[in-house]
Amino acid sequence: MRRWEYVEGTASKFWETEAEGAVVTVRYGRCGSEGRTQAKEYASAEAAAAQVVKTIAEKEKKGYREVEASASTPAAPDTTAVTGTAPAEAATAPDAVVDDSAAVLPDEDTFALPDNWKRVLHPRRGGVRRGPAKAKRETFEAIETKLAEEAAWIAEFADSPRSDSAAAEALRAHLDGAPSPAGAAALTAITDASGWADFWSERYGLPFAARAATEVFSVDADWQQSGLTRSAPRLRALPGPRHQYWAWHHRSPIDRVRALLAAADEATYRAAVEALAECRTDTLRRIIVSYLVPSETGWVDELCADPAVHAEQDRTLRAMVFSSLYSADQMALLPYRPDYTLGVATIATVAEGVGPAIAPALADTLDGTHYYSDSVKLAAGALVELPTDDAFLGLLAHADSKHVRPSLLEAMRRYPVRAVRLLAAEAGGSPSAASRSLQLLRTHVGAHREVVSLALGDLGPEVVEIVEPLLNPVDLVADAPVDALPAVLTAPPWSRPRSTVRAKPVTGLTAVSEPVLEWLPEERAAWAATSSWYTQNRNNGDMHEYIDVLRQESPR
Repeated sequence: MRRWEYVEGTASKFWETEAEGAVVTVRYGRCGSEGRTQAKEYASAEAAAAQVVKTIAEKEKKGYREVEASASTPAAPDTTAVTGTAPAEAATAPDAVVDDSAAVLPDEDTFALPDNWKRVLHPRRGGVRRGPAKAKRETFEAIETKLAEEAAWIAEFADSPRSDSAAAEALRAHLDGAPSPAGAAALTAITDASGWADFWSERYGLPFAARAATEVFSVDADWQQSGLTRSAPRLRALPGPRHQYWAWHHRSPIDRVRALLAAADEATYRAAVEALAECRTDTLRRIIVSYLVPSETGWVDELCADPAVHAEQDRTLRAMVFSSLYSADQMALLPYRPDYTLGVATIATVAEGVGPAIAPALADTLDGTHYYSDSVKLAAGALVELPTDDAFLGLLAHADSKHVRPSLLEAMRRYPVRAVRLLAAEAGGSPSAASRSLQLLRTHVGAHREVVSLALGDLGPEVVEIVEPLLNPVDLVADAPVDALPAVLTAPPWSRPRSTVRAKPVTGLTAVSEPVLEWLPEERAAWAATSSWYTQNRNNGDMHEYIDVLRQESPR
C-alpha cells in the first residue's frame, strides 16, 4: 500500500491506500500504531481508481507527504458494498469511507434554523414555509357578537368630545359603513377580542388588513370605571406604543397580518404592498410596514439608514426593525442591539434574516442584569444553536454561571473541535481563565478522544502543545475491557426502562370517631356577629352609592 504521513509538532499520523479492482482499502492512525482499516467497494475499477486519485490530492493539500510504501497487510477491514452507483457518481461520492476525518468529524460551521425556532418565528415571504393556521368561524362570530353587544358603548367613543377628532371621525366612518383602517384599529383598542386580523382579511380583504395593522400602535382607548359602571370614554392618538407591555398586548394583529402576507398568493401580496406604500408616512408606520413585508428589501434598506429609526427607544419597535433585516451586514448599521429577552420568537425571526450574526448580541445579553434567570437561560440556549466562535466564546465567558454552564457543555458536545481550539486558546490567558479552561479541556478530551485525535493535526502547534499531553498522558491507564467491569457500570439502572411499582392500598382501617366541629360557649354567636368591609353586602358595583354609604358611616 502507498503510505503518506503528516508530522507537525507533536502530531504524527499516517494514511495508506490502495485500489484492488473495484475495492478501495485505506488504513490510518497514529504513527507506530496498527491503525484502523476500512474498505469500500465501488461500481467499477475505474471509479475506485478515480476515488484514490481524488483522496490523495486532498490528503496532500492538508500537508500529508508520501513516504516509502507499506508492506504490512491491513487487518480485518470493514467492507461496505456500494450498489447501483454510476462510476462518475462513485468517484465524487461525498460519503465515501476513505477520508477518516471527513467520515468522523462533525460539521461545525453550517447553520440551520432549529425546528423549534421554525415553529414559533414570525414568517417572512420566501423564508421558512409555515402556513398560518386557518381561522375558525367561531372567531368571526365572537367578534360580531361583541360588536353588537357593545354597539352603544362604541358609539360613545365616536361621539365623545374628549376623543381625538381624527380618531373619532375614522371610527364613526367605519361604523357608518365606510371601511377605515384607522377606524378598524380604534375598534381593537375599545373591544377586547382576538382574531381581528383574520376578521379584517375576511370582511375587507388582506390589503385592508395590512393598512389597519399599521394603525394599531397609533390609537388607544381609555375610560373611567366604577365597579361595573363605565364612563368618560376617550380615543387618544398616539405617536407610538405607550410602553413595552402595552405594545406586546396590542401587537398580535400585526404579527398575524405578517403571517398572512407571507402565505398570500402573488396577486394579493402585490395589492397589499401597493396599499402599504401609501402608509409609510412617518417613522412608526415605516417600521411596521417593513415588519409586515420584510421581503421588500428597498424599504428595509431605507429603514436602516433612517436617523429617526436609529434614535428609536421603544423595545418592541426595535425588535420589529431587527425582525425585518435580511442581511448580516445590516446588524452593524443600527446603533443598538435587539432585546432578545422578548422571547424565542424574536430570536428565531431575527436569525432567519441574518443568520448566526445574532451571536454577539445574544452574548451581550448574558452580560446584563436580569431579574429572572429565564432570560439568561433563553439567551444561552440560543447561543448553542449558532456554530460560530462568537457564540461559543460568549458561553465560555460565563462558564461559572449555573444558568449558562449547561448550555456551554452542550455546545462542547455539539462542536467538539471548536471547543478544543477555543479552550486551548483561553488556557494561555489569565490564571483564573487558564485554570477553568484546562479543567473543561481535560474532561472534553477524555469524552471525545477519537474526534480530537483526528482533528488535532489541523489545529496548529499551539493547540497541539496543550492538548497532546491531555490526549496521550504518560501515566494513562488503559481502559478495562467491558467484561471485566461490574454490570452496574456497564449497564447502570438509569439506562434501562424503570419498572412501575403499583401502590398497595391499606385495607381494614376503621375511623375511631367521626370529625365534628365544636364551638365554645357563645363563640358561634360572636363569630356570626363579626363584620368587616369585605363581608358587608355589595351594592352591584355602583361606586357612587358605595361612597354615599361610607359618608353616612364615617364619624363627623
